[in-house]
Amino acid sequence: EKKMFGYSKFKIGAICLVIALGIFFCVPNFMPKDTYNRLPEKTKAWFEKFKKKYSRLVSENVSFSQITTIGIGGKINYFCEVNTLFQLKSVLRFLSKKKIPYQIVGNGSNIVGTDKGFNGVIIRLSGKFKKYKLRGKKAVFGAGLNLFRMNKILADRGLSGMEFSFGIPASVGGAVAMNAGAFGDDFSNHVLWVFAIKNNKIVKFSNKKCQFSYRNSVFLKNKLIIISVCFKLNFDQTSKILERQNFNLDWRKRHQPYKERSAGSVFLRQGDFLPAKAIDQLNLKGLTMGGVQVSKIHAGFIINLGEATCQDFLNLLSYIKKEVYKRMGRQLSVEVKIMGD
Repeated sequence: EKKMFGYSKFKIGAICLVIALGIFFCVPNFMPKDTYNRLPEKTKAWFEKFKKKYSRLVSENVSFSQITTIGIGGKINYFCEVNTLFQLKSVLRFLSKKKIPYQIVGNGSNIVGTDKGFNGVIIRLSGKFKKYKLRGKKAVFGAGLNLFRMNKILADRGLSGMEFSFGIPASVGGAVAMNAGAFGDDFSNHVLWVFAIKNNKIVKFSNKKCQFSYRNSVFLKNKLIIISVCFKLNFDQTSKILERQNFNLDWRKRHQPYKERSAGSVFLRQGDFLPAKAIDQLNLKGLTMGGVQVSKIHAGFIINLGEATCQDFLNLLSYIKKEVYKRMGRQLSVEVKIMGD
C-alpha cells in the first residue's frame, strides 16, 4: 500500500482512503419492504449476494436523512462503510460487474437525498483511514479526516495555510473534490498532489491535473474517489493560527445558520453577482415552504425546520430561481447535489 499511495517517503503505512466521517449504524437483518419490492428480480438476487459477501460492512434501514447534514431523504437499499483499500476495490469490482448502482458520499454536507431514496448502494469509507503524516511544510491527510481535526493537527504543529477551512463541515476528500473555499481562499491554492481511484486503479494527480475551478475539480467532473491529499503549508506560531481559526469560526456562527440543519450554501456565485444578496434584496429571507425555509440569517442557505422532504426543498429552490430570473434576469446555478432515484 505504501507504493500504491506513494507514501514510502513519508512512512505513512496504513493510510488509505476515507471520504467522510464514520457513523456507526446497527445492522438489522431486514431491508424495508417498500424499498426491496421496487427492485427487479435479477437485481434482488445480486443484492442478496452482495449482502452476504460483505455482511460485516453493510447496514440496512438507513436513510439519506441519517447521513446528510440537512437531514432529508428516503431509504437506501444498502449503506456500506469500507475500512480498507482492499475492501473498497473488492466492493467496487462487485458492484460494477453486476451493474448495481452506487454512489460515494462524504460528510453529506452538500447533499439532499430524494424522498424515494436510492435503489442501490451508498458507500462511505471509514475505519483506519483518517491517518496523516507531516514532514516539514508538507502534510499528507487521508481523505476521510474531517476538517476540524485536520486544522487542530496543523495548529498543534505550527503549520499555517488552511485556517480558511476551519468550520467547514466536510471531510478532506469532499472539500478538495469541490474545491471548497472561504474568506478569499480555497483548496486549490494549497494542494500539492492528490491520490484518487480511477477505473479501480490508484492515480496521482498534480495540482494542475486536478483541474480546479470555482467549486469544481476533475474529481467531481469524472466521479473519482479521492484517497489522500498532500498540502503545501507555511510555519507560524500556534497561537496565531488558533487566533485565525477562531476568528473564522466565530464569523461563521454569526453570519450563517450554523446551528441549523442545512446543506450549506445552495447557489454558486457568478462573478460579482451574489445569489444570497439578490435573494435578500427580493425579501425572500424567511420564506417557508413545507418543512424548509430560506434562512433568516443568511439568504444563501435553506434550512430544515424539522420534518422537511426533498420535494419541499425542490419547491422552494424552484420558486427562488424563478423569482430571481423574473425580477433580476439572472439564472441561478445550484451548488447542492440532489442524490437518489
